[in-house]
Amino acid sequence: AGVGVTGGLGVLIDGLSSTDTLRFSEPPELVRTWCFDTLVALTGQDPGFDPFGDPAIRATAVSAWQVWWASHQATLAWDPANDTYVSP
Repeated sequence: AGVGVTGGLGVLIDGLSSTDTLRFSEPPELVRTWCFDTLVALTGQDPGFDPFGDPAIRATAVSAWQVWWASHQATLAWDPANDTYVSP
């Protein structure tokens, strides 16, 4: 997701369910960890996702992200003062 391109946030949310590692990362980093860190940095939201936590709890947090995305995607705008997406 780049500045002003909210559609990338949905891709990051999908990545929370990944079990892959990022290519060329040293040390190896899980895709879901990178997606989570990026989502928190871009949105300021954290529904309790733990990339290394219990899979059932992770799934619940992914569902919370999906609900957040469904209810905010149409109104999100980039706030340059805070370097995050906000929903009015």
